[in-house]
Amino acid sequence: MKEKRLFIDWEGHEVDLNDESIYDYLPNTIKELDELMFSRIGYALVYLKYYYPNWDDKQEWRIHNLIKNFADNRKEFRYLRPSKNLENILWFKEQIYIFEDETENMC
Repeated sequence: MKEKRLFIDWEGHEVDLNDESIYDYLPNTIKELDELMFSRIGYALVYLKYYYPNWDDKQEWRIHNLIKNFADNRKEFRYLRPSKNLENILWFKEQIYIFEDETENMC
């Protein structure tokens, strides 16, 4: 049994990131997950920059850090070096889940 990795969502609920059932709503291919994450990133950036440019600095900083973490941990692909995360569906799902949680309360 995997050790629990607790995450507190924006509503204050505890979620175990190792519980794969929390990701059931997400697609099951790397390509679809990658496209979904880039879509979510684009939406968040447009929202922050153009709809509400005076957004909370702390949340904007957290969103930019999540984007940087995602990019830094998949960018090796561009340099033709294998990234351990490019074949890890659960890693992609976790990144999307956490990103969506952070941006969920933007609307």
